[in-house]
Amino acid sequence: MDVTLHMGAHRCATTSFQHYLRANAGWLARQELGFWGPLRTRTGLMQGLLPQPGQIEPDACPAQAGLRLQRALDQASGLRRLIVSDENFLGTMRANLRSGALYPGAGARAARLGAAFGDRLGEVVLNIRATDDYWASALGYSVARGHGLPRPGL
Repeated sequence: MDVTLHMGAHRCATTSFQHYLRANAGWLARQELGFWGPLRTRTGLMQGLLPQPGQIEPDACPAQAGLRLQRALDQASGLRRLIVSDENFLGTMRANLRSGALYPGAGARAARLGAAFGDRLGEVVLNIRATDDYWASALGYSVARGHGLPRPGL
């Protein structure tokens, strides 16, 4: 089985893409395609692999997380390809707003994911958005949910 890792940036219709895949799970299964989205990736499967919200560094057990991930992949038998999609693979939108930078830890996060998926990783897909549109959308999303504006100078 090959894994396609979809590292969809925030505010780029990643959630809509995930809803589409989930809604078409039966058709995908008949094509021997599987899908893991945030409902799967954020329920302990990736624990120790990537930092959790508010955590500066990931847990010190990426090898254990990698073994857990490999066991889950082994259990997904009968698939030719597995699409794994989570917009938080790159980092969080909140961390972007706090740092005033786009996904400053993305390289390290991608390296950890690549190591965890190992030789099953067939391709990595990244979708992006123009930065001016991203920042306006991210700020609007954040403020509408009660978060404050970034401090001046960022």
